[in-house]
Amino acid sequence: MNAQKLFRVLLLVSLIATVTAPTLHYAASSRVSADWKTLLQWDGDGGLVDRVPDEFPSAWGARILLVAGLTVALGFALFALVTQIGMFFFWRVARPGFLVVTVVSIALTPLFGLSVTLPLEGMLYDVATLCDGAALAMAYCSPLSERFYGVRAA
Repeated sequence: MNAQKLFRVLLLVSLIATVTAPTLHYAASSRVSADWKTLLQWDGDGGLVDRVPDEFPSAWGARILLVAGLTVALGFALFALVTQIGMFFFWRVARPGFLVVTVVSIALTPLFGLSVTLPLEGMLYDVATLCDGAALAMAYCSPLSERFYGVRAA
């Protein structure tokens, strides 16, 4: 397998694992034992998600803050998807964008509170992180990096 195909496989595996892990969490959480259900209730405890109100707030300041936070989160998710697609097609701006998305995602992890995941879900998150790191290494430190400048590597 050549470097370009390996690079694209890494990006696809990362995207599939990133989408599959939370889907698995919500789909399988009703099918696990009572002990696991008790453990999964602790997921996110003490994080930013706990601070989101269950009902839409009545105060205007709180409404604006909630909508702004949700807009930023959705914008970041869309930006992450666009940069991953851009990496797949070797867009010049995608490489630093993907690096920023990866660093910000890792830096924000402590703000999401306690993390309780199913074993397969945790493995998928780890696979996604490893694939992201390998793709970034290939994008910056291999002959493949020239593709981001519009130059065809041999």
